[in-house]
Amino acid sequence: MSTVGDKVFSNFSITGSTVDLQDEITIGFVSGVFQLNYSASLGTNMALKTPGTLKYKVTIPATFTNEFAAAGTNAQGSTMVATFSKSLTATNLTPSTLNFVSTGGTVVGTFSAGTKAIDVTSAWTLDNPNSFINGFSDQYVQNPPDPTPIAVPEPSAVLGLAALGLAGVVGRSVSRSLHNKQQ
Repeated sequence: MSTVGDKVFSNFSITGSTVDLQDEITIGFVSGVFQLNYSASLGTNMALKTPGTLKYKVTIPATFTNEFAAAGTNAQGSTMVATFSKSLTATNLTPSTLNFVSTGGTVVGTFSAGTKAIDVTSAWTLDNPNSFINGFSDQYVQNPPDPTPIAVPEPSAVLGLAALGLAGVVGRSVSRSLHNKQQ
């Protein structure tokens, strides 16, 4: 599990015969975009050469007002000899699957209003033995753009209200005891 800003990335699972233990997943937030990057260039195989999938969940905790707005995906790899494709499928996304082909740029879709949790399947395919993918990224934009916590009263305000409430209770107790003594 990894938390960046208001996003919690969890429940990771990956399949594919060329996945190495040295392959790296990084998550960052740059210019209003959350991005999960997968890099195969550090491993023994230096690239993804067989089909595979990366599954994960992304959640915005209830303590934030933000919701998902859009997603995008792309990949880097061989384009001279063969082609590859990369897709991203997520809950509440329109279209439900974003299909990227090695000859194009980032593919983008939008989320339904109010989406705060998504299950993602990021998959790749290769059209022949000469195809490979060095890495890919999945991007997420939210509304509002920056992580915005739900406003919580300051501790001093809460303590002040509590003190006023307690003062009222103490005042009534004293008043009742004085009243009882006078009878």
